[in-house]
Amino acid sequence: MQLACVEILRGGFSTVLDHLRLSPDLDRDGLEVVARAYEAAGMRVVVAPILADRPVAATMPLAAADLAGADIAAYVFSPGI
Repeated sequence: MQLACVEILRGGFSTVLDHLRLSPDLDRDGLEVVARAYEAAGMRVVVAPILADRPVAATMPLAAADLAGADIAAYVFSPGI
């Protein structure tokens, strides 16, 4: 996350709207880490978690054969987030 902040600042931007998607890899504690990284970099940011009532994979116009072998674990419903 710190590297991302450096790249954003080097690009001349000081304000960010970050749409983070809650997933098994990014929970509430992860959101706190992201917010603290922006704060430490001195950036202005709106962190807006993406919430959905359906898994991302369910919204894709693909057949099961299209997803064969694909790792879509992060795109399935994760209760309790």
